[in-house]
Amino acid sequence: MGFAVSAIVLIAACSAPAHDPQAKPAVRLAPWGPCIMTESMPDSNGAHPGVDCSTLTVPFDYAQADGHTFTIPVIRIPSKAAKPRLLMTNPGGPGIGGVHDLLSAREYFEKLTDTYTVVSFDPRGVGGSVPAVQCLDGQQRQAIFDQPSVPTGQADIERAKELAAGIGESCLRQFGDALKHVGTANVARDMNEIRKAMGFDKIDYLGYSYGTFLGATYADMFPGTTDRIVLDSVMDPTLDYPMVRLGQAQGMQRSVTAFVEDCLRQPDCPLTGTADQALQQISGIIAQLDGKPYIGANGQTLSGARMLALVESSQYSPKSGWPSLRATLRHAIAGQWPAVMDAAYSPDLMVNPADSEYLSVVCIDFPTARDPGEPQRLAPTWAAESPISGGNRAWSLAPCDMWPVSPVRRPGPTPAEGAGPVLILNTTGDPATPLSWAQSLHGQIKNSTLVVAPAEGHIASSQNGCAEGALTAFLKDGTLPPGPVFTCPPDT
Repeated sequence: MGFAVSAIVLIAACSAPAHDPQAKPAVRLAPWGPCIMTESMPDSNGAHPGVDCSTLTVPFDYAQADGHTFTIPVIRIPSKAAKPRLLMTNPGGPGIGGVHDLLSAREYFEKLTDTYTVVSFDPRGVGGSVPAVQCLDGQQRQAIFDQPSVPTGQADIERAKELAAGIGESCLRQFGDALKHVGTANVARDMNEIRKAMGFDKIDYLGYSYGTFLGATYADMFPGTTDRIVLDSVMDPTLDYPMVRLGQAQGMQRSVTAFVEDCLRQPDCPLTGTADQALQQISGIIAQLDGKPYIGANGQTLSGARMLALVESSQYSPKSGWPSLRATLRHAIAGQWPAVMDAAYSPDLMVNPADSEYLSVVCIDFPTARDPGEPQRLAPTWAAESPISGGNRAWSLAPCDMWPVSPVRRPGPTPAEGAGPVLILNTTGDPATPLSWAQSLHGQIKNSTLVVAPAEGHIASSQNGCAEGALTAFLKDGTLPPGPVFTCPPDT
């Protein structure tokens, strides 16, 4: 997934210390000050009263204090309570900045301030972090998007490998030693430093998608400092990266099938025939653009890869995404490519094959075979099982198979023994984090309750009112649904 993150100027009483390569890095939280946005946000003057910002200075490597540091933006919404609890939150990714997300979702989080001081941050290497792992220029990103959804000819295969290798090479060239220190375990250590600097003995935590992996990692590393933990739409820490991408290909196939079945019941559906025939129509549009991309009047390319990213992105939030996809497919079937181009170049696409911030984390946290031939071998098998995106997801392994930094983690269970109670939520039809992953994590963490939300789409609390109610009740007063597994009724 890729997201645009607004630049933020953090105004504090003192600035980050000058870099001294010989000095032992000290973890420090700068004094809180106002948050000033440098890009368009709801407040016309760019300021955000009622929220505070700071920066946290942390070492590259907690084990070897060599003086190199990350400076991490931190944001809080102060609590109304006399004795507040600390709620830390992460929006997912990896590669999404928590500062911008907290501001965007401020109204939601303010509902929790009767109990909590709510805190988020841009993880090391992300957003306003210094350094930030944004490795690719516009030309490189465009070239990655301009490919076929699955390379088949030898020239396309060699080009795919070249572009995939170029991501890691560019990151290493620009960021050097920083690149091996952006893994999730270090982000969890940074979270613990925020907790200590703010004077709290324990944290409560709310993490979404990749944020569930971060939260489970934190609870496993620092179990005595956790109380209520909410993990919504779960990544499974026992998986390597090929298993992650295979599971997502399978989840996406199920989701697009559900979209097609729903579409065929709608009066404005442009697809026809049976569900299988309708799925083939979608695959046919992508294949058509694989063979001959549409070139717009401004020189932009509508490739099969970009069309697939649009189809996949529409599955994350079906309430808005499915009607939009129906309209886009209608334009595609009619050959009205400029309208399709507009949708496919939306900055809101959730699937981004050129997201270097995402890759910098998953390529060291979720190992691959580190074999450049792996994607080509897996693609036919995955495509046979999941025709919409199986082949593409196999090829998405290529950047990690050629990543220049070795993995820092081995897949395995995350039991979080001794941690506080854990509430796990997942929809039954999540295209990005399948329900089986949540079931797996529930089995790993004995002190957990699993809420199953019968719904399509990503993020259970966004797709099902019962799941959102369970989340809120747990955070506000510690109430858990009857468990260990509770199935919500579907929304009507």
